[in-house]
Amino acid sequence: MLDLLKKRSETTSYGRNKPGKQYLLFSRNGCKPELAELARSDASVHIIGPEELTFAPTPDPVDRPTGSIGP
Repeated sequence: MLDLLKKRSETTSYGRNKPGKQYLLFSRNGCKPELAELARSDASVHIIGPEELTFAPTPDPVDRPTGSIGP
């Protein structure tokens, strides 16, 4: 799976010529032990689960100026 992700990332121009590519893999139910070990030993590989997919709290609507969009 990681090899496929790396191969596909090479075909896009996003981030090209920038050092330090990072690979984020999402898993709802965990991952194979080999991939977990790779993520521990390779700083460019990150496995995230549902608990890491959080959103920053938005300000109370009362605190937003009138006509403002977003946080």
